[in-house]
Amino acid sequence: MPAWEGQMHVNSPDLAQRQPRLEAFRKTPYLSIPEAGWKSRFASMTPAAATDPVVVETFAKAAVQVEVQTPTGPQLDMVTLMPMLNPKLMPVPTMLIHGEYDDVADLDRLLPFFQQQPNPYKRYVVIPNAGHMMYQQGGHRLFQHEVVSFFKAPAVGVPLACHVRYNPCRGCSHHHARRRSSGRARIIGIALQAGHRATMRQDAGIASPVIRRSFIMETLLDGVNHIALLTRDMDRFIRFYQEAFDATVVHDNRNHAGHVGERMVIMAIGGQSAFNVFEVPGNTQAHVQTPMFGRGRLDHFGLNARSRETFEQARIRLMHLGASDGTITDFGSALSVFFRDPDGLEAEVVWNKDPETRAAASRPA
Repeated sequence: MPAWEGQMHVNSPDLAQRQPRLEAFRKTPYLSIPEAGWKSRFASMTPAAATDPVVVETFAKAAVQVEVQTPTGPQLDMVTLMPMLNPKLMPVPTMLIHGEYDDVADLDRLLPFFQQQPNPYKRYVVIPNAGHMMYQQGGHRLFQHEVVSFFKAPAVGVPLACHVRYNPCRGCSHHHARRRSSGRARIIGIALQAGHRATMRQDAGIASPVIRRSFIMETLLDGVNHIALLTRDMDRFIRFYQEAFDATVVHDNRNHAGHVGERMVIMAIGGQSAFNVFEVPGNTQAHVQTPMFGRGRLDHFGLNARSRETFEQARIRLMHLGASDGTITDFGSALSVFFRDPDGLEAEVVWNKDPETRAAASRPA
């Protein structure tokens, strides 16, 4: 599957405007963008004729309702970490696309990035009559056409392993200060397991029930090492995941990091994956209950069932525990059942259908 890529250049006018606010980004984890701020994204370096005023007004009113607080982490990263991507380590087919008036990207500065990408199948597209908000401006239909045609291109038979390096600003004080005040509710971190090689593997099943892939990539990673979670009641958490999934406690520290009353438990959940669970006195994040897509960067997670039989066994257990109504969602390539644990954390159990099951479903009745 080809990848669609956008890269902000280091000296863009947009970044030049953000640079003076660097210290504010470091001190404040969130900011509130008023309607005028959302509207300005349409106007920056873009002629008024390229934008319908009704679209701008509608977008801005909706944006302030949906995004009440905007995290400053991405702003800080853009000012301090650019460039984030090494084009020489991107072997997949790639499209770079931006509006002719975009203040974030322009041809002269992005063309060198484009030229260094090793895959011969790549596109550089400039959308006329559009700026940074090209998907809602005068050139939006051409933008849609270019993106759709790129993703519908026939497979070119090249290795798909993609190595993208991203280095968070771990030296910055704001990174450590947010450990106990993060708005990410109960999920506080995910670590990825490093693998031993990067190759392409065919017919390995589907990694996500929503994203259909003809290939599963073995990259530098070998799945998820652990997911860090917060709980209000450690014993209750352990009991639930033991009864639902046969998870086992492999480590229990009741004086974690020397903090009195802070408990940290590691639970093995299959393969090399584990939960790192924390119970922290006075921390209220485990009480936070928010709807889907309102939970920050980490919304929920899915646990893989080993087989159709173990998927059904887990579903029945979750129903008996009152954690799920047992509804199965068929995504075509996978089956899924959602559940809520005792802390209210929403997650799902997924069974990726084997090739025989998928083939049988596609045959005419």
